Amino acid sequence: MIDVNQDWELLDSWPVGTILLTIHGEDPDQDELIYGLEAKTHHYNGQPIVQKPLPFSINNQTGTIFVNETLKGR
Repeated sequence: MIDVNQDWELLDSWPVGTILLTIHGEDPDQDELIYGLEAKTHHYNGQPIVQKPLPFSINNQTGTIFVNETLKGR
């Protein structure tokens, strides 16, 4: 797993199904890649903060990231 931190600005008016971007990776051994998204874990006073589920989904074969729920109020 490689953690690449990127900052993106998203509009809360984007409808569900909007394609945000497609990521791409290569394996030097030519093994199949499986893409995924994970929410970050934050801590406050030593306690983990439960984060809402991500409003995005990723096609684990193509790396295409979609809006999968409304962004309004997030």
